[in-house]
Amino acid sequence: MNPTTLTRSTLLESYRHRIYFKDGQLIESALPEGVKINPIDLGLARTLVADFPREKALLTLNYEAKPKAYSIEITKLLDAKTPVLVLIESKKDEDAIFLHYNVKTNSSIKLVEAHLANDRGALNMVSIAHLSPHSTMDYVSISTSDESNVLANVALARVDAFAKLTHVAANFTKSATTKHVDIALVGEQAHASTTTVAFSHHDQETLFKTNVEHFAPRSEGYIEHYGVASGNATMIFEGIGKIHKNMAKSIAKQSNRGIVIGAHARLDANPLLLIDEHDVEAGHGAAIGQIDEDQLYYLMSRGLRRRDAETLIIKGYLAPLKKAVKEEKIHELFDQLLAEKTR
Repeated sequence: MNPTTLTRSTLLESYRHRIYFKDGQLIESALPEGVKINPIDLGLARTLVADFPREKALLTLNYEAKPKAYSIEITKLLDAKTPVLVLIESKKDEDAIFLHYNVKTNSSIKLVEAHLANDRGALNMVSIAHLSPHSTMDYVSISTSDESNVLANVALARVDAFAKLTHVAANFTKSATTKHVDIALVGEQAHASTTTVAFSHHDQETLFKTNVEHFAPRSEGYIEHYGVASGNATMIFEGIGKIHKNMAKSIAKQSNRGIVIGAHARLDANPLLLIDEHDVEAGHGAAIGQIDEDQLYYLMSRGLRRRDAETLIIKGYLAPLKKAVKEEKIHELFDQLLAEKTR
């Protein structure tokens, strides 16, 4: 059975609350009280993303594909034990979708967004999350695809005062992939953390760009990138933390870690801090290198084959995904996707 098909069916069976899109069309929705979905005009979608000029090129590409656009509104404090699945599947040569997550004041949601592209599908996905004051969103996105696909994903967020966004992006595609995350902290004590975990192999080319921008004092933004590149793969991490003038007491931190397996794989990390205010806390770091031969030797001396030893080390590098996402269903999916990548 096709691994992507297995993943899709497993997801639909595992989540009681779910929204399922196929080729841009809404196929099914089963939502808890306090969550509703409605189609929106593409003109409104353009207005919603007007504050993110940095992503203009990919946004324009999305518009030109005439995406179906939907608004998902959250008006209650939802139980974190009952997350909502948003499953987006593409089997078309060119497919595009636009989603607006509108988390109202004093509301919260735990969201799992899965992107599946197969049968030569090409998916151009744009989402924007608007967190009103004192709201919370735990947002996990998981991307998979076959070798023949192309996946372009832009995830935007606007975080208001005292709101908190936790964003985790797991990328296990087999195709050319571009992922942009752009977060605007617009209210005092707005908080956002974004973690990207990715594995590229064979001849795959992947680009992950993350931007967290501070437009309010006492705001906090954290960027973490974790990656593995093997075979002839190329992976690039670009991270920008920007604190504007007068945004005192803000925090901008960034971390990049990755391993390269083989002589021809490449993994680049380009962290950047743009700080226009003195009274802030900011820092970044990067640690990229070859897989540790001493670790391999130790594991192989205990009876493991080299490939199994490499897989164990890779799991350790990508473990932040499990740390950031406590849900057991996601852990199981992570293990399955990692097994497909390393087999």
